[in-house]
Amino acid sequence: LRYLRESAAREDIYGFNNMGLVHLNGLGGADVDDAAAFDMFTKAAAGGHPHAPSNHGRMYREGRVGGAPDIAKSVEWYMTGLDRGDARAGGNAAFLIATEGVDGFDLFDAALIGAKSAALTNQSASAQARQLLGNFPETALNGGAQKLINLLGGDVTADGAFGPASLAATEQVLASYGAGPAVSDPVDRIVQLAAVFWTTSPFRVDLY
Repeated sequence: LRYLRESAAREDIYGFNNMGLVHLNGLGGADVDDAAAFDMFTKAAAGGHPHAPSNHGRMYREGRVGGAPDIAKSVEWYMTGLDRGDARAGGNAAFLIATEGVDGFDLFDAALIGAKSAALTNQSASAQARQLLGNFPETALNGGAQKLINLLGGDVTADGAFGPASLAATEQVLASYGAGPAVSDPVDRIVQLAAVFWTTSPFRVDLY
């Protein structure tokens, strides 16, 4: 605990995040202090810490900020974590969107977000995201895949019906990135497209 405090005192983002966990969980004999935990996570996230946004998401989900759960705010922070390559954050966002309903997102988005998580290299979190995708209806997986196609430069209607036009667009997009051939299983297909997406939006691997 002494070293964690010294790390935070030197404004190290890992020191901030670790001290946030100390206050959040009452570690090392420290009292549980949600306000102090939130402050530490805020400083860590502002500095680019990859997992601090997920800790914010947890606090909002559990109602430890503002006195009541705020699922929309939780998803917002989980999405920030996913953008930084945090597969668990993305899986949590996908789950909340699919089960709780969040303004501005639909089940296609949940599938897209889950696929982004499943395409990352954190084996445990990625496996959980893939398992979540396995529970989605095929139309949601198809719609999420169609949205990914459009993000990658294709042009299809995201309607959940993966017909010949969507198949052709998939092949075209994958070929343009040197990532073909396309697979046919809906879960494998959306994860394949998500893996290509990450090559266009790399996160800061130097933070890991």
